[in-house]
Amino acid sequence: MFSPSTLDPRSMLFWSGLPFIATQGLWLKRRAYRAPEAPGPRHGLIECDAGGPPLRLRALGDSIIAGVALASTADALPAQLARALSAQTMRSVDWQALGRNGADASEALSAAHADSSSFRDCDLVLISIGVNDVTGLRRRRAFASDLSALIDWLHGQSPKARIVFCATPPLEVFPLLPSPLRHLMGLRARQFDQVIARAAESQPLALHAPIPFRPDASGFADDGFHPNSASVARWSEWLSGQVLQRWSDLGRPSTPIRV
Repeated sequence: MFSPSTLDPRSMLFWSGLPFIATQGLWLKRRAYRAPEAPGPRHGLIECDAGGPPLRLRALGDSIIAGVALASTADALPAQLARALSAQTMRSVDWQALGRNGADASEALSAAHADSSSFRDCDLVLISIGVNDVTGLRRRRAFASDLSALIDWLHGQSPKARIVFCATPPLEVFPLLPSPLRHLMGLRARQFDQVIARAAESQPLALHAPIPFRPDASGFADDGFHPNSASVARWSEWLSGQVLQRWSDLGRPSTPIRV
């Protein structure tokens, strides 16, 4: 398991600066609009006429998985990724989303345990965690421990499953967050993303997928904290390409891979 160093100067900078942004954080927690999770089904089947067994996609984690601030779960990352994978592989995709607004790594692990049957014999697991660990001021060591436990548990349920970790987003550009809060949160998010990247690098069946674009205000939903449907669509197409570049056997050899 990757063990983050307690001597990282960026950690010292974050914790030393925290008292100065505490007031901003408390004000934001009390006053910020909390967008709801997307309405609609949390599972579905994207059918393809080519036949063959469907690709079994499971998604786990936080508000990105739950589709917070979006009009429908059809616009959320799990469903959009399922459509992109089906289009690029010419396979049907059976998808299910187990996300909750505000979930951190520990809560995602508990949710997976509570619905263990959903993760048996799946082909691909999409995970989005980290932001709530950052905003909840969790220690990186605890986060790394939860991450390692989650990977081990998933491989116990589905030894051949490929695990894709969404990168921790750049909190320093989120419109909702005022300065200097956004800069310290962004610093911390990059540290947590390194934990995810190193955990994925140690696993042959895991992939850390950085966000391929730096969002501006036009890419966010009305709450200023979550991506809008257009950003999610762009993200899902890119994710699908990354998955199939890494694991081409999930698709059909004759199918061109768009990136």
